[in-house]
Amino acid sequence: MSPEATPISPSTKETWLHLLLVAGGATLFYTNSFGNSFVWNDWTLIIENFLIKDWRNLPEIFASAFWKPLIGEPSQIYRPLVSVSLMADFYLWRLESWGYHLTNTGLHLMNSILVYFLMRVYVFPTIALMGSLLFAVHPVHTEAVTYIAGRGELLMSFFLLSGTLLFLARGKRRSRVFYLASLPVCFFALLAKETAAIFPLLLLAADIAAVPPYWQSNSWRQSARLLGPLLVLGLYYLVRKLLVGITVASYSFDALSFLDHLFLTLKAVPVCLGLLLFPLNLHFLHPLGAASLLDFHLLLSLVLLMASGWGLRYAIRSDNRAVAFALSWFLVGLLPLVYFIGFNIPLLEGWIYLPSLGLMLLVALGLDALKRWAPSAAPLLLALWIAVVLGAVTFYRNRDWKDDMQISLNTVAASPDDPIALRLMGNAYFRRGKTPEAEKAFQKAISLSPEDPRLHESLGRLYSFLRKGEEALASYQRMLALSPQDPYSYWRIARFYLEKRDFAEAEKYFAEAAGRFPYSSELRNDLAQVYYIQGKFAEARSELEAALRISPYSPILRANFQRLLDRSRSGK
Repeated sequence: MSPEATPISPSTKETWLHLLLVAGGATLFYTNSFGNSFVWNDWTLIIENFLIKDWRNLPEIFASAFWKPLIGEPSQIYRPLVSVSLMADFYLWRLESWGYHLTNTGLHLMNSILVYFLMRVYVFPTIALMGSLLFAVHPVHTEAVTYIAGRGELLMSFFLLSGTLLFLARGKRRSRVFYLASLPVCFFALLAKETAAIFPLLLLAADIAAVPPYWQSNSWRQSARLLGPLLVLGLYYLVRKLLVGITVASYSFDALSFLDHLFLTLKAVPVCLGLLLFPLNLHFLHPLGAASLLDFHLLLSLVLLMASGWGLRYAIRSDNRAVAFALSWFLVGLLPLVYFIGFNIPLLEGWIYLPSLGLMLLVALGLDALKRWAPSAAPLLLALWIAVVLGAVTFYRNRDWKDDMQISLNTVAASPDDPIALRLMGNAYFRRGKTPEAEKAFQKAISLSPEDPRLHESLGRLYSFLRKGEEALASYQRMLALSPQDPYSYWRIARFYLEKRDFAEAEKYFAEAAGRFPYSSELRNDLAQVYYIQGKFAEARSELEAALRISPYSPILRANFQRLLDRSRSGK
């Protein structure tokens, strides 16, 4: 049995010292993020999101998919706890961005402490300190921590780490109580981010690594322990189906072929590993490009996965619980790459937040092995030095997230021909009134990816703002031609005609959008407003009643319905 398999309990004083170091690292190097502004998706989720600005919308948050301000969104993105946390922030700080950054940093601090305690299940206190400190300061986490919209990763990790610790409390008094408490905690992780669906596998990996002999000699009892997490997962999908439905077909993506999806997923593995081991080329988007059987990254990925499989097998057979846990947590943590890459978007650094725990533990174990050739204090001193260096990179990286213009320029500098980066930069210029620069960015993006409907939509919004009606309509129609199944395309054209006060055309496109996505109370409300303006009160009432069946607690819908009733009574 390896020495890491029988960790000793540290003294209370030592534990508090370790926690102070980890908490200090998780906080100190993020202090300069408090002055950063809202960036990109923060605008949609906070500034433009009417749901988080009234506690009466709380029921609707749990009955809505995540990107509520967007029409026709994919309902598999269901993160009500993120919206609730943003609602609490809005109540406390209104639109003061520093308060939201404070919350993100606080969540990261708690996660780093939970990482320490989880590592303590498998290794000695000093090794857990080194691993959790590296986790706390690693610059690849800046997207999850410094980017407010990355909060889903932080909340999901908080609940998964907490649930895993409760699940592993087997030898303690009232262990059944801890086990039962772990199940709702993991359910909360699913409500924070849908990729927490990997939690049964994470619990399985942590459990086997914690007590391998127990697993081997009590397989039936151990299987029964995993029945609870599987039931929780099934309950989550049932609840989500009942609350928001499964309406993925209503939203169009550029679907990847099976082989492209597989190749890109494999190609992402060494990229993630490289970002963790050599965090020098950090930026928001990491385009994976096309992949083939002869791609170097793909071949490297296969070698790494085979080596990891061999290492995991060796660790289990030699009863090295720490290595078995670290490898299995890292590999299972990367499984959501399959889900994310299916959206055909570049790799994001925030996706590595949770799996990085496993690699940081492996690094800490490697540092501890230096004791064979160096003084016993050398590994910890070296880990502290590495943590300071990584923390300095984190502190510097936070400046890239100062505002949407700064992060856009940084992203485009790293990926000058990436259409998504150019669209984001165009939006940043647009918000600042720099319309010529915005138009140039959008047009360059379209030249690189002419089949992307989102680019034409962005250009159409710019032309509409510039009162270039014909150009705006042409862009929206091109968007519609590229995504004829997407209700958002019809909604954009309907809004265009509504601004032009062409109510007949607006009604036609709103009705088409609502027909393609009948689950949106906002679409039905918009259609009701057009009916109301035209004096079609019966049709307006029908649409508002349908909208209220979808969102029965919406104060906006209730106010509109009351106004319609008052108008009908006065008309009588």
